[in-house]
Amino acid sequence: MITEEIQFLNESSFEKFRNEIDDIKSKLIEKLLLFKSKGFTLCGYGGGLKAATLLNWLAMPDLEYTVDKDPYKVGKFIPGLNLPILEVGTLETDETKKVMINLAINFNEEVESSLFSLLKNGDIIVHVFPEMKFVEINK
Repeated sequence: MITEEIQFLNESSFEKFRNEIDDIKSKLIEKLLLFKSKGFTLCGYGGGLKAATLLNWLAMPDLEYTVDKDPYKVGKFIPGLNLPILEVGTLETDETKKVMINLAINFNEEVESSLFSLLKNGDIIVHVFPEMKFVEINK
């Protein structure tokens, strides 16, 4: 192992990391529930392994659905949550105000660009990592 990495392999580093992650989780859930109380539909973009991991970690019971452009994922469910994975076109037909959680966390720019054309004014995109960011759609 590299000498620099060894310094991070201790209990206090893992404790610090866990506290940072717990803080992100509680702040995110608090914001999402606030949007839900204002009448927004909570949904996600992405139906893969990262999406399943992030959603099961959040344990958000208020999500309505997630969308994905991969036809092999559409019609399936996010494991552990029984959350339906719908086709991306659902965003154009769903007339509710939406908060979209980007679950494809390593494709933030691409997802945001793709969602911009599908979402309506006032809808919101949430990027969770590497930093929490809320982007309101204004066309």
